[in-house]
Amino acid sequence: MSEPERLLAREVAVSPTFLGADGALAYLEGPTTDRRVVIRDGGMTETIEPPSAPSWIVGSPTRPEVICGIQQPGTECVDFVRVTRTGDATHLSDGSRVNRWWGGFGPDGDRFAYTANHRRSDHFDVYVQERDRGEQAATRVCEGRGWFNVAGWSPGGDRLALVETEANTEKRLHVLDVETGDRRRITGDDAARFSGVSWGPDGSAVYCTTDLDRELTAICRVGLDDGSIETVYESDWNVEAFGLDPETRTAVFVENASGYSKLSIGSLSSATEIEPTHVDVFEPGVIESVTVSPGADAVVARQSSDAVPSRIARYEPAAGECATVTETRVRDGSLSRRRVEFESTDGRSIPAVLTLPRAAEDGAVAVIVDVHGGPDGQHRPRYNPRKQYFLRRGFGYFEPNVRGSSGYGASYRALDDGADRWDAIDDLVAGGEWLERQPRVAGEELVLLGESAGGLAVLLALAVAPERFRAGISIAGITDLVSYLEETSAWRRAQRQREYGSLETDRDLLRELSPVSHVDSIRAPVLLVHGEQDERVPVAQLYAFERAARAAGIDVETLVFQSAGHRIRDPNRRTEVLERCHELARSVTRESDAGSPASGSNAGSR
Repeated sequence: MSEPERLLAREVAVSPTFLGADGALAYLEGPTTDRRVVIRDGGMTETIEPPSAPSWIVGSPTRPEVICGIQQPGTECVDFVRVTRTGDATHLSDGSRVNRWWGGFGPDGDRFAYTANHRRSDHFDVYVQERDRGEQAATRVCEGRGWFNVAGWSPGGDRLALVETEANTEKRLHVLDVETGDRRRITGDDAARFSGVSWGPDGSAVYCTTDLDRELTAICRVGLDDGSIETVYESDWNVEAFGLDPETRTAVFVENASGYSKLSIGSLSSATEIEPTHVDVFEPGVIESVTVSPGADAVVARQSSDAVPSRIARYEPAAGECATVTETRVRDGSLSRRRVEFESTDGRSIPAVLTLPRAAEDGAVAVIVDVHGGPDGQHRPRYNPRKQYFLRRGFGYFEPNVRGSSGYGASYRALDDGADRWDAIDDLVAGGEWLERQPRVAGEELVLLGESAGGLAVLLALAVAPERFRAGISIAGITDLVSYLEETSAWRRAQRQREYGSLETDRDLLRELSPVSHVDSIRAPVLLVHGEQDERVPVAQLYAFERAARAAGIDVETLVFQSAGHRIRDPNRRTEVLERCHELARSVTRESDAGSPASGSNAGSR
């Protein structure tokens, strides 16, 4: 097995959930294309092979069974399959190519809710379906206009909480009567995020995280009768995950402390007060998910960090004990990892992380500048096989959270909207200038790499600073904002126009922000990677830039996978992407194989 294959194969345990009232723990194990359902019950371990590799599983609250979300090949469409503890599988979806968003089991476990765009590609309706009947028998409870998700069932099973999304930063809460189909909006028109929606114990309110009228997300109570919003918990960090067990009043939440996760568990002592206790049982990293067991006697979290691809741990609050359920580790290829800040062109301080390889002990190293997507994503200390691969190959790794990133408040996140996107590109250029002044860094040997919206930023930065960066790698990147907004999924178009600009009123701006408009300024070689079936960023984006780049005399390579979507899931293809990225980076910098793994792997050469 090659070095990239070993690093990719480490991503093994995801989607922990509980089965039935007894609370056996289940999770998925294995690479993305060959996942198994593993059940841990006391000292016993069982393995179930589902009909296809699931992306996620959710346990029934009353029965020893799970619903598997199985992605249709090359698409973002998910089918639901029910798998029992004995391994029996029942396909619950009809296989049609529509987007389905899971909404949860009802309290009795007899039915579940979800939203889907069967009726119109840009409208998501709410459906309720029996656990043992197919999609043809599902009931359309409510027609939605736009993008709706089911956030959860009320304790009595008669209502659903819904989240309406107009943009990443513009969401509204609704309550739906399952019997009558009556839907009522309970929050106002002010732009805000709402997530982690949980029903209160008596069903008179929902609890959630929101940044309404504040910089950082906090836990709030939303009254159903009057829409009143009261703060329950706030701190100096974003609360990024929240869950409340209405029966035991147990609250679990995770804060984003400069990228690192901070877990707390507490009790809802009154309608507007939580008494939390910080649980410091994990090594520093990112908590990807947290789940409370039936009866709230245990909390299971999945965590990752730079050298830990996946760790599932079980914490029992009463005993104060934490036990590792499953864990995988890799040999960390870094010499040092430090959080830094650099000054951008307008004097604003930009947070980043610089990680140097062991090869930096012997001299200055070339650096990969990783631009996150989203575009409002955030570089965090989670496992990244690409990062570990380059570190082992002797490259440094720089992860700037340019303006527009999440994790630093609502104002910072909005700093790259519309025409202000150029300021985020200036941040990348300033980051390159900062790197040039750092010890052990070959500041003239920088390679840009980004996915999706990060790919757009990579190409724009190459045009703005043609002499600063040696090469650029764009994976599933946007290259023409006008055609992207015209051709992306209809339900995604509205929210992306809030971020980039309107097709009706901002076409000139969209063209100005498109890399295809600036190919003549690019001097560095470019690698474009894309999935032929990408529904988010259609592959036509790659071909449009390739034509323009070749006409301009730019050295451009392309790598297109015929049956892949926006995310390349197949380990063999991901391995090929890693190797091609490394080939380009090595070709434009000094030989970097001085940092090859101690194991003697020659994966860097082909």
